[in-house]
Amino acid sequence: MFSKLFALTTLLQLVPLANSAEQQHVLKEKLTSPFDAKFAKLVKDTLDLWHVPGVSISVVDGNDTWAEGYGISAFPSTPVTPETLFFGASTTKAFTAAAVALLISSSNHTGLSWDTPISSLIRDDFVLPDLYSTAHVTIEDALSHRTGMPAHDASYGGTDETGEKRGVRDLVRSLRHLPLTAPLRTRFQYCNMMFGTVSHVVETLTGVWLGDFLKENIWEPLGMKSTYFDTSTAQAAPEPLAQGYVYYEKKYKPVPYMDLHIVSGAGAVISNVLDYSKWIRAFLTTSGPLSKSDYAALKTPRMLLPRSEEMSLYTKPYTGPNSYSLGWFNGVYQGHEYFGHSGGMEAFGAEVVLFPSLNYGLVSFGNTGQTSNFAILKLIYHLIDEKLAIPPEKRYDWNKQ
Repeated sequence: MFSKLFALTTLLQLVPLANSAEQQHVLKEKLTSPFDAKFAKLVKDTLDLWHVPGVSISVVDGNDTWAEGYGISAFPSTPVTPETLFFGASTTKAFTAAAVALLISSSNHTGLSWDTPISSLIRDDFVLPDLYSTAHVTIEDALSHRTGMPAHDASYGGTDETGEKRGVRDLVRSLRHLPLTAPLRTRFQYCNMMFGTVSHVVETLTGVWLGDFLKENIWEPLGMKSTYFDTSTAQAAPEPLAQGYVYYEKKYKPVPYMDLHIVSGAGAVISNVLDYSKWIRAFLTTSGPLSKSDYAALKTPRMLLPRSEEMSLYTKPYTGPNSYSLGWFNGVYQGHEYFGHSGGMEAFGAEVVLFPSLNYGLVSFGNTGQTSNFAILKLIYHLIDEKLAIPPEKRYDWNKQ
């Protein structure tokens, strides 16, 4: 099995990223903002189509950063601005993986590696139904969705026998009661609970809440002063927090904010596009609090994605093998390697897409569940196609998909 995994990783790393003759395009060197009147019209039409009140978008292109807000943050008339806070949902996963990278590189945790079995770190808490998996699931496995554990998202939340809200440790301890549906390292199965498990590992090793660890070691060094890890702190922040909505019976209905205490490293970040632009720039330039070897580890493909309808948004528009790294989806779009991640919860959506070879990245947030992701994908890939000078007839129809 391990030799096959090594061969898989080698294959993915050898996928040619240079443009073929058919894929070569003249890149547009944008010296002005991409957010012109034509794009504003596209945004309005797209938000109307998908019934999304508002979105914020930021583009990092070389040394330049542009950010803009469109539509409504909260009815009746509060506008979205680049400062508006949104729930980042699963775009959090990249930060969780980065936190582990920092621990592995730290002299305070010698012996810790991506191959370290989780049960050796939190033995009493981490028990799976299968003895082999309990003993052999590693940090790398958990962060690349290849543990054999499916989503089990309905197992989140609830209270314990005393009526107290269940925390991250409770979530980890519940894994022993949840069935595995594939042998270890044989199938990609997206599992938020495993990122919660790694959150518990980080907190156990450091003695620090993951939100505080990220703030001290990643966000503050990058100047990300508008990024939070729990709902109540974000609500009290000086930046406005967008209201999430569901479109039902031809009306926008507000959705209560989600309690993020048990979500943790699977999706608890609340931020704005200005702060995320700083994170994107650090990733593109392999700078900041992480080392170049840390970034290399985070970007290394770990698991192939299946060609299925469920995964079509991550496979259909792309060429070559699509994979999952550590907190990032990875593949090739129009001849260029990309890293990206979606985020979604009841009333918010988020998308981050990076092209390291182009020193180009985008982030966008919206305030409906799922439909905002569809709208955002249409908008950011329009900007990407403009950057790559893709002819209109060769562009992927995101709205149709």
